[in-house]
Amino acid sequence: MKYLPVLILFLACSCTAELSFEIHNVQSNTEELLIASDRLSPDLTWATGTNSSVVRIQDGISTTIPCPHDSLQLRDVHAFSSDHILALSIGPGSASKVLRYKDNEWSIPYTLEYEGGFLDCMDFWDDQHGIVYGDSFDGWPCILQTEDAGETWTRIGTTRLPKAGKGEGGFASSGTCLKTKSPGIAWIGTGAGGNARLLYTKDHGKAWEVIETPMIKGEAAGITSLDFIDSYRGVIVGGDLQITDAHTQNIFLTEDGGESWQAANPPHTLGAFYCVAYEEIQGTEVIVICGPNGADVSQDKGATWANLTTQDLWRCELDADGEGWLMGRDGSLLALQVK
Repeated sequence: MKYLPVLILFLACSCTAELSFEIHNVQSNTEELLIASDRLSPDLTWATGTNSSVVRIQDGISTTIPCPHDSLQLRDVHAFSSDHILALSIGPGSASKVLRYKDNEWSIPYTLEYEGGFLDCMDFWDDQHGIVYGDSFDGWPCILQTEDAGETWTRIGTTRLPKAGKGEGGFASSGTCLKTKSPGIAWIGTGAGGNARLLYTKDHGKAWEVIETPMIKGEAAGITSLDFIDSYRGVIVGGDLQITDAHTQNIFLTEDGGESWQAANPPHTLGAFYCVAYEEIQGTEVIVICGPNGADVSQDKGATWANLTTQDLWRCELDADGEGWLMGRDGSLLALQVK
């Protein structure tokens, strides 16, 4: 993999040493929109996107993996190994599927059987237990669960769920409207229809509660993405997808698991954000956000921001080792390094 230096930023922080942020172009071998990723190790990342695009980045080499179902929107991915992943396709009814790639073969463990349904995002607590969230269609959220690494999926019964708001659903913008944390915690960010809530469980989905948020609301607005460092410190982002050239109140932080929220200051990039990555690196809490108008970074809990790029990006990923990714339109793939 050939790295081409693009940009280095040095940002000031009032309480810790300065961190530097560097991004490099990486050849993705696709021109499709890349939407989701799972960085399994420093040497292995999987990415998926439009028209069933699947890219494996291993030991510095980007390889496209042909998928026989060639017109799907693969908007989330969970990686088990270098030859085993689950990919989530989105769309109305049977267009929403969970696909498995293992040992060079593809299969479809699950196809949504509800005509009015639409799956949005997927996450796992471990390699056996995971959940998928989808738009409400019968007055209740659609949440699927697996206990066998995605071999089988069942819908969580409505008696265990809070009733859905009118038109409430999720945004399948980066596969990050759902976040799991050990032991058994999960947050789901919702939007649309005037909704912007978190659905919260702390027992692997046996019981759920609602956390209200101050995120901007509207018919095409709400929470698009969320990330938590631990059970308490988290960030939600989103916006109104119809407002592309202005700032809105669309970045909020919590330090008490969602009991209270504080708005971040406006970043440089305008419009809605499709993804957020929140990680503690060398004692500094780093927030990376991205959307169709670019990507910004903060290392002081959203008080100040620096622009990383103005490229059309849908996915950002950052791990505690300071390594991560930005990806998006036309196969854009940028390696992110925080030092």
